[in-house]
Amino acid sequence: MSRPSTPLPRWAEEPFRTRDAAARGVTKGRLRGPDLDAPFRGVRTTGAVGGSVLDRCAAYAAVMAPGQFFSHRTAARIHGLPVPGADEDEPLHVCVYRPDRAPRMAGVVGHHTTVERVDTVICNGWFVTSPAHTLRQLASELTLEQLVIVGDALVGGSAPLCTPDELAGLLPRAGGARGVATLREAIRLVRVGSESPMETRLRLLLAQAGLPEPALNADIHDAQGRFVARGDLVYAEERVVVEYDGDQHRSDRRQYERDVERLEDLAREGWRVIRVLSHHLAQPHAVAARVRAALSRPMSSLEMPPGAPIRLG
Repeated sequence: MSRPSTPLPRWAEEPFRTRDAAARGVTKGRLRGPDLDAPFRGVRTTGAVGGSVLDRCAAYAAVMAPGQFFSHRTAARIHGLPVPGADEDEPLHVCVYRPDRAPRMAGVVGHHTTVERVDTVICNGWFVTSPAHTLRQLASELTLEQLVIVGDALVGGSAPLCTPDELAGLLPRAGGARGVATLREAIRLVRVGSESPMETRLRLLLAQAGLPEPALNADIHDAQGRFVARGDLVYAEERVVVEYDGDQHRSDRRQYERDVERLEDLAREGWRVIRVLSHHLAQPHAVAARVRAALSRPMSSLEMPPGAPIRLG
């Protein structure tokens, strides 16, 4: 019967360096105890480290050398950006400024750059590539659509992480970096107002089909100025709303009931609603055709809201 491991002090509840523990009198044998995990060389944690990137960032931070900072896909995870793929067991991306050497360690992808090329910020208590410069780094591995999705997330929401001007300011500093052509095109396509990756995908699909650019998440009012609804992609002049309905619209009963009421309110005010589900995006031409037909169809007198002007021709 094996003997229980000697309890460690309270400071060991957080990830710690083995050399610090040794300096405090913890033996090598104790550091090999079954109750400790070794997520990185020279690091121990009490119990297994979780599979998420943030869990492993917290563990790696214990041995992070001065001048190192999280970058690329790891920085995107820390900033909460919608990068594709699951983050379980994803290697950490760690960058340094030249002439320091990029880290070489299992579970870590090392990078080096220059001070002129990359800005850093503090997030979660860690040094991380700034939100805008994270987009530039991702340009070397993401598709154009994926990069625009990240860009929309950066400039959107109630607390944007950066501005469109900051993204445009990346280009003079990008030089001949890999992916700069994709970055340039993505910045041109980024818009303020998108609230989800699927809304961005839908907007890009319509743009690719040559359709006019809609207003994003715009408020819709009736003839008396009263609020009626908020639409995902809104064509105000044509009174057409294009809505992306995610799974929560189907599985959440309260959401479903609200959707029914919104649709009735919009129909009463003479608006046509095009609802798009995730599987529809696999047939972009069909989605674009539905929207094009709605935009080109004249509003009948039966659809005119009370007091609205009648358009002829």
